[in-house]
Amino acid sequence: MTTSLRFPARVGSPRWIGSLSALTATTAMSIDMSLPAQPTLMREFSVPSDRTQLTLSLFLLGYAVGQLIMGYISDAPT
Repeated sequence: MTTSLRFPARVGSPRWIGSLSALTATTAMSIDMSLPAQPTLMREFSVPSDRTQLTLSLFLLGYAVGQLIMGYISDAPT
């Protein structure tokens, strides 16, 4: 069984470049939004700073594992 994209984007097309830009910006925006929120997280959840800093570490770990899994899936032959 083969599947095809309904609206495939060609490499180098504006849609393809926009998609890659949005995916790349996701990590940077997540980090930039998380760092200023650390003191608020400490206050609201009454936890020490090392626990709130763990949220960023776990996010990056999850992002890295997700890239490994999705990279394998995207390169798998159909």
